[in-house]
Amino acid sequence: MIVSVIDFKTKEINLINLIIPFVALLVGLLLYEFTDLNEEILGAPFISLQQALIGSVTGGAFIFLIRFIGSRLVKREVMGEGDIYIAVLIGFALGYKLFFYSMIFAGIFGLAAFLFVPYIRKDKEIPFAPFLSMGLFVVYMLEKVFRILNLL
Repeated sequence: MIVSVIDFKTKEINLINLIIPFVALLVGLLLYEFTDLNEEILGAPFISLQQALIGSVTGGAFIFLIRFIGSRLVKREVMGEGDIYIAVLIGFALGYKLFFYSMIFAGIFGLAAFLFVPYIRKDKEIPFAPFLSMGLFVVYMLEKVFRILNLL
């Protein structure tokens, strides 16, 4: 969330701000995967280490492709490199299935902002990191609903 605020104000994402959450997620998944600590001490993990690794590669590749293809089509940068790093982290946190749901929500929030921002400020560039974070938050909160509806 802090990275989103920084991106919104400066339109830059410092990779160092993403390392701490990534390491924390990695340590938690490694402890759960390779130790005898039970779920009462660590809590049940959201996803397995394998799902996290697949999700991080999928997330990074997905946003990279959107950035690459979009930049070629409109002949200017459509998405920053920091958005790829955030997508890797989101994919690592959620896994590849929930990652795509978070992208749907991020796209909806981003589209709504895109429609209203020209009326609010003159600079029409909108950083995408806040919407990525909002998509992550919504999907994280609705994870049980996705499981109940058998969408995973």
